[in-house]
Amino acid sequence: LYKGGIGKTYQNTLLARTLSERGFKVLFLDFDSQMNGTTFLTNKQISDPIFKEQNIFKAMRDENLKENIVELNEKLHYVPGSKGVNQFETLMNKKNMKDRHLFIKGLLFDIYKSQAYDFVIMDMSPSTSPLNTSVMSAASHHIIMTQSEFFSMQMVPQYIHDIQKLQKDYGVKTKILGISVGMLDSRSTLEKKVISTIRNTYSDLVFETVIKRKAALKRYAAEGYPEKRNKPERNALQDYNNLTDEILQRMGYTNKNAEVKERA
Repeated sequence: LYKGGIGKTYQNTLLARTLSERGFKVLFLDFDSQMNGTTFLTNKQISDPIFKEQNIFKAMRDENLKENIVELNEKLHYVPGSKGVNQFETLMNKKNMKDRHLFIKGLLFDIYKSQAYDFVIMDMSPSTSPLNTSVMSAASHHIIMTQSEFFSMQMVPQYIHDIQKLQKDYGVKTKILGISVGMLDSRSTLEKKVISTIRNTYSDLVFETVIKRKAALKRYAAEGYPEKRNKPERNALQDYNNLTDEILQRMGYTNKNAEVKERA
């Protein structure tokens, strides 16, 4: 969604973590120049030398994604972000408009063809840009995230319109999997009204799970993702586990999901 501060990067990185912990092979791609997804996922500073050796800008510049993939663990791989993504338009200056829009899709072609990953999760900046349009074109499914506040809700129709335009103009085969709602304050009557409005407007497209803001999540960003968790930490991640259940169900992974849960 084209708005910052709504928890989009938290959601994308935690979904990557949750899916990998359930036994799925996941690739996380960070297309945001701020690199928050990279630092949150790895608990490394953006100055870490590894991010200079392998990153998403090098992947785009050299048109080689595979050589820039870093293994976090057996089930979770990632391509680090880079401030260089701001040079996307310069990289594209000799390409026509269609090739620009479909560039990231082409970059991912070999990855998709190999079926090496069950999920590829792409995190992008909260803005309209040629790079984001190209990232949107590469996704088979979109999860639109909005916050339970008025201005964030207003951006949802624009995102949906942009997806529909890509489908119409370039034949992009992509669909909206659902709308995820984040809530700042569960005690707020106004926020509950906003959530009700979103559900009435978009009906079954809205996930049942509402992501509530938890203090523990901010701590994870500073201290790292907890591999071993006490009860408060499990509670903080419960909304993301519930959302993962819904995502898997909508994508037809119900049976596999049940098997993975039994082994966990």
